[in-house]
Amino acid sequence: MPKFFASKDRIKDNEIILDEESSKHLIKVLRYKVGDKIDVCDGENTDYHCTIASSDNVIKLKIESSEKAKSEVIIADRLFSSVQVQALIDLYCK
Repeated sequence: MPKFFASKDRIKDNEIILDEESSKHLIKVLRYKVGDKIDVCDGENTDYHCTIASSDNVIKLKIESSEKAKSEVIIADRLFSSVQVQALIDLYCK
């Protein structure tokens, strides 16, 4: 099942309103209908299991349940460079 994304400002009162582009893709390309179930992620480590409530210009979803996302991995990386590499970068930039 494809996962859709919605920012926190589109999630209110146990309802999610998808943007116009996602709504069009869901209805025209994937051919989902009212009553079908989809998963939505808010990008802040929460998954919402939803049912399509209405499909006008934008789709309104009813949130059935939510849970902490299992598929999103938070990775913190640091990039280090040696003094020699930094000297070469400085030389190249000149």
